[in-house]
Amino acid sequence: MEDELFTRPYEVPIVICKKCQYAVRPTEIIRHLQSTHHQLPLATARQISEAIYRWDGVEACDHWIVPISVAESIPGLPMYTDGILCNRVSGCGFVARSIKTIRNHWHAKHGWISQNVRRNRKQAHTQAQREIIQATIIVSCQRAFTHGAGSHYIHVQRASLDHTVDLEAENTPQPQVINQLVAQLEDAFTEQQAQRTVIEAGERDEANPWLRRTQWAVYLAGLDPARLVECVQRPSEADTDNDRAALAIWDSMQAVARISQKVSSRAGHTIRIEAVRTERDQTPHTPLQAYIDEDNIVRHTIPWQQVLMFFARTQTQHNWESPHYRFTERQRKAWQALWRLARAEGSRSNSVSCNPPLVGDKGSLLNHYSQPASHPASHPASQH
Repeated sequence: MEDELFTRPYEVPIVICKKCQYAVRPTEIIRHLQSTHHQLPLATARQISEAIYRWDGVEACDHWIVPISVAESIPGLPMYTDGILCNRVSGCGFVARSIKTIRNHWHAKHGWISQNVRRNRKQAHTQAQREIIQATIIVSCQRAFTHGAGSHYIHVQRASLDHTVDLEAENTPQPQVINQLVAQLEDAFTEQQAQRTVIEAGERDEANPWLRRTQWAVYLAGLDPARLVECVQRPSEADTDNDRAALAIWDSMQAVARISQKVSSRAGHTIRIEAVRTERDQTPHTPLQAYIDEDNIVRHTIPWQQVLMFFARTQTQHNWESPHYRFTERQRKAWQALWRLARAEGSRSNSVSCNPPLVGDKGSLLNHYSQPASHPASHPASQH
């Protein structure tokens, strides 16, 4: 009965299931015969397995290392004439049957990423065709195992067409196959460009070791980076109360920087030494330096303004997924007081972009926080 179900070619030490047309290792024969393809009783499967183990040299089948290339086709295995042999690196030998698989191989093994998504369709077609022609060869191939070790496609250098080989693909002319691959490559590029980009944990292009240490990629995984960038920008239009309040905070932060520059330029050496101190037990040797021109003040203030914009956009109701964080009780009270003043400032001016918060006004946002009053002076900071 085992001869009706299995065959063993003399060329290589494998056992091939005649019905399924792929190789089965002797140690997996019982499980294979009980699968949905055969559904044989356990007793029968064991009987067939024991009979196969009595074949001469069958033990070598469990240790056969599947080659990447053979000179002649292996009888009993299907033959595919649409194999794509990687020729990007000499001697690679990898064979696939879809452009997606070969692209993933190029990226993972050869570090290749196409830039065609930035070109128009005609340029993309020409470049894709050039890539395919230069980096691939259409070959015949076979596959011994469907999963696990040794499940790769085998390049068949000289395909045999005897009756034991099942041709599953027509002999497509190579130019036509190339055109099919180019079309698949263009579709893949279009799909990749259309997909919404999200942050992935552990991306390969992390900027520096500090990001890996802070785990920002993990914390922000799944979020849309475009949304995050947008939420920290200066409000372009002050059409709503929230936008006017955010704009009041933005302008007030810049006013704080200008005042700090004036104080630093007029303060003595000792005060500026203390101002630059970051650790209690450390004595700085260089005092705090005042930025001497307007451009530098604006440029160095932007990060602080963007932090405040992040809070302004995420502490109010929004219809996009934002990072999860929480304030401490002190930070929460400080932010609520700041936001209350900012909304009042925005409502009072009704157009903050034309009339920014007045530094000298007793009711102004900036003047309120410059007083030594009971409100905490600490800057709200996100904690997660």
